[in-house]
Amino acid sequence: MAKREKSEFNLDGDAFSLFRTTFDNSLAITAYDGNRKGSAVGNDFSDAGIDTAVRSAVASAASAEDDPANGIAPGEGKKCFEVGVLERDMDRFFDRVMEFKNDLAAKYPLIKLTSVVASYSRSDSLFKTSEGSEFESHSGAYDFVAEFAGND
Repeated sequence: MAKREKSEFNLDGDAFSLFRTTFDNSLAITAYDGNRKGSAVGNDFSDAGIDTAVRSAVASAASAEDDPANGIAPGEGKKCFEVGVLERDMDRFFDRVMEFKNDLAAKYPLIKLTSVVASYSRSDSLFKTSEGSEFESHSGAYDFVAEFAGND
């Protein structure tokens, strides 16, 4: 199970042109029936949505070919992993992008900044097995892409 959130703002030339936040949820279920494996994916976290995904994964496993290599690893307990910047600061990020834009104009007057896409992405996921493994993962990162043209 994973939840992702992305906040993005754009500059076109000197003008602020976009600010948006998008959300993405995903669910992946793997089921084993002996040595047969099936899976299903979805994005509905409601009880009914999860139930539908589980039933689809079980049905998929029931119709799969037997493969002795399929199985679940022994449980490894609970673990939590964190990577990157977990709390966004869009005001400070916007200030830093504007600082870049102003510094570029002052130091390199022949370079014209045509567009900037700046974003912060956060992802939280959970992986669990029936053998006792439970892994949480939390990550966050800023991204910055600048497009420019130079004239002499």
